[in-house]
Amino acid sequence: MERKITMRKRLKKYTLWLTDTEYLKLKGKAAQVGVRRATLLRNYIADKPVVDGEVAVVLRQLTVEISRIGNNLNQIAKRWNESGSDMRDLAFIDEHLSEILGDIKEVKEYCNSTHSGERR
Repeated sequence: MERKITMRKRLKKYTLWLTDTEYLKLKGKAAQVGVRRATLLRNYIADKPVVDGEVAVVLRQLTVEISRIGNNLNQIAKRWNESGSDMRDLAFIDEHLSEILGDIKEVKEYCNSTHSGERR
């Protein structure tokens, strides 16, 4: 049986000593957000937003929905190009795309305003 060799992305190991209180707080925050402790610390160091569990779930759902929308748009564009549809079809698609982009912008603004500058 051949053994697969993988290279680590992160080559530096860092050990951190915490008090019981600090450890419990770190563990609780990671559980609240739904990530591992190491991921929480890396996100903090990288200045990535740390969102609570409920927002994270909604963002994951939105990401899946946006991916589905993208797939649908690709299928629509392919069929539209193959069929030689007229500009009225394109105007209909453009109208709905504008609505979708507006919704995405609202969600992004909400996430930024709710969690900008906060460290959890």
